[in-house]
Amino acid sequence: MLEKELKELKEDTAADSFIRELTLKTGEPVTEMSDSQIREVISKWKTDPETQKTVEQYLTGGRKKELIELLTPEKYAFPAGSSVSISKSARYIHTNNYHEHDFFEIECVLDGQASHHSLFGNYALNTADIVLIPPHVRHDLDVIGNGTIVNLGIRSSTFRSEFNDMLKNDIGVSSYFEKIMYGTFNSEVIIRECLDEFMIELILMAYQNQKTSFDDKNRIGNHLITCFISRMFERSRPDLIYDITQSSEVRAGRIRKYIYEHADSVTLRELSDVFFMSPSYLSRYLKNTLHAGFSEIVREARIDKAKELLVKTDLSVLDISAKTGYSSQSHFIHVFHKATGISPLQYRIRRNNQNPVDDEEAVLP
Repeated sequence: MLEKELKELKEDTAADSFIRELTLKTGEPVTEMSDSQIREVISKWKTDPETQKTVEQYLTGGRKKELIELLTPEKYAFPAGSSVSISKSARYIHTNNYHEHDFFEIECVLDGQASHHSLFGNYALNTADIVLIPPHVRHDLDVIGNGTIVNLGIRSSTFRSEFNDMLKNDIGVSSYFEKIMYGTFNSEVIIRECLDEFMIELILMAYQNQKTSFDDKNRIGNHLITCFISRMFERSRPDLIYDITQSSEVRAGRIRKYIYEHADSVTLRELSDVFFMSPSYLSRYLKNTLHAGFSEIVREARIDKAKELLVKTDLSVLDISAKTGYSSQSHFIHVFHKATGISPLQYRIRRNNQNPVDDEEAVLP
């Protein structure tokens, strides 16, 4: 076992320690930060100068809420020239901010507990659990206490080229990988009690390799992660694999997710075709499970999407009304006001005023 690397991953980072000090003031995990606190955390994460410069531009430009999207693409998540990345989830901070990225991610619970947040629900994770996350799937993770959760990132191009042969083998979770790569409802797969000492050793070796300056570090990193996934295939058993999209109790969640993602144009007929239900049966199903009719759920989804666009973009109210499926700006404003009690522009102003530069209550991106 690489004790030095294991100790480094299990210990609080400088950013963890800084955030932990903030928790002592309230006795609860941090959910919000001021701009100055965000700058402090970014500096303690030792991000490269280019990223720090971009972060500063976003902060001074009032685009704080877009930072989570800024920092998740492959170019920021991977060391220069590398196809895999090893990182640790921050402790003591619960942002409740879903994000997505354009690479594969594997969350590994080395020890302790965590809570994985999916669009389908929240899932408790324990020591040795693994979560497989395909690209462009919105998710979030909260570390419980001082748990150690390590994230393996794999570039999409690398995953498809390096690990394609494994996907062709009908073993372990290979079929699940194929499904999350090419299936209709991309989502996470949880594998319980999967991590063993050999897999942890491979993680530590990849982490050690990531910090070196060897010319062939990328090739070595690919080999180590290939071994990790091969072992994961061997260790997985059907009774330990939990595909959250296939559980009967999340069927309603799948429907709600589809409505949210197609809120501007979805129809009851389209929804019934996608989920293989007759329109009349689907209407009753929505009433019984989500306690709301189709039109009400669509309206809620459109308002939620409008709120997101008002806060995260500079689009005009006219453009937002079109993007959320409303035929006229005046009708959109009427529906928004009825749902929230204020106009779209008032909502934008209020949300922006909640996040001044020196406000301790500013929302973390």
